[in-house]
Amino acid sequence: MTDAPSPLSAPSSTGYLPAVLGMVAFASSVASIRHAKDADKAPSMALRIELLQTAARRVDSFAQVEAVCAEQGWQATTLAEVFRGSLGEFDERLRPADWPERLLKTYLSLGLLSDFCL
Repeated sequence: MTDAPSPLSAPSSTGYLPAVLGMVAFASSVASIRHAKDADKAPSMALRIELLQTAARRVDSFAQVEAVCAEQGWQATTLAEVFRGSLGEFDERLRPADWPERLLKTYLSLGLLSDFCL
């Protein structure tokens, strides 16, 4: 009988983890801001509140990333800082004309970010 293979060790907290946490923190902040801005332009109070609640959940997700970073001795804001401007040209070229276009821009922006981290 052969010995069972040893379990894989957990990945090191160095290397890619700070970058991933930074991107997730950045994406959470972008999502919160986008949903709040969309809420401001919502055509009804019900839609406004729904988007504000979504924005609040994204703030909560940032707090969760902060907690994970703190366990490693890192600051989420510092890790996220390097990603500021990541959507620069995309944001500059895509100017929504109305609320539905604004929602589409938010959906596309957050989709791009989620492809990388969420």
